Order: sequence, then C-alpha cells, then structure tokens
Amino acid sequence: MKRWLWLCLLAIGLGLHTQAQSVEVIKIDRLEKEIARREGVVVVNFWATWCAPCVKELPDLYRVYQDFQARGVQLLLVSLDFADEQPKALALLKKKGIALPTFLLDETDYNAWIDRIEPRWQGAIPMTLIYRNGQKVAFIPGPVSYASLVTRIQEQLKP
Repeated sequence: MKRWLWLCLLAIGLGLHTQAQSVEVIKIDRLEKEIARREGVVVVNFWATWCAPCVKELPDLYRVYQDFQARGVQLLLVSLDFADEQPKALALLKKKGIALPTFLLDETDYNAWIDRIEPRWQGAIPMTLIYRNGQKVAFIPGPVSYASLVTRIQEQLKP
C-alpha cells in the first residue's frame, strides 16, 4: 500500500513539475487583444529560434518570471518564426524547460504590423516591451539582462 501511494504521489509531483507548453499561431489582432486583456505588469518578448541572442536570453526571462509571478507579473513570448516552424519553437522551449504563454505571430508583412506594436521598433530582435495595466511603459530593443529587467519591473510594481 505504501509503495502504491508513493508511486501516485510521484506521478502527481511529476505532473505538477512539467507544465504544459504550447505555441499558438496567431495574427496581430489576437496578439493585441492578448496584451490588452491582461492586468498588472506584463512583459512581452519578441524572439525567434534562429536568433542566437534571443535564445540566449530566454532562461533569464524565465527566471524573471519565476521570481515575480507571485507579485502578478506576467510574461508572454512572441515567436517571429514562420508558422510552419511552430514545432521547432515548441521543441526549443521544451528543451530549455520554459513553460510560458507563447504565441507565434503569423504575419509576413512586417511593415503592416510593427508600427502597431511599437513605432520606434525597427524590427530587430530580441525586443521586449513592458505594459502596466494595458499601457506600454517600456520599450527595450536588443537583448535584456536579468538585472536590467528586474529593475524595470520593480519600478512598475511601485504604488
């Protein structure tokens, strides 16, 4: 009986530890709605599997999320890989143990949507935005360090 109970507890524990991960293919309108519907501090990171600096910063982004999720901070990953590369993006996230809301933006006409996201953005990735209660409060072009992102989030968490 003890052995059976131990196996059940182990299975439950493994299930909690390995969060489900998915990469949903979406359009720009849906991405804007996803960002707008979230309250509090929301970090949105644009990345791609083929972008070495993007892949390098993913563990730091995830660490920031883990450190601040109890305070309501949310992190959304937005892959700019082609839609048919969705399995590749999913495999990379699983390999790195990153389970976060992740979208793959299926928009090939960059001129049509980049300005909607951020007019100052030239399209280079990685790029990170921070929102507070639906309002954009930070635009971070290029790689972002753990320490820098922590500082920016702490600024937004102040009353």
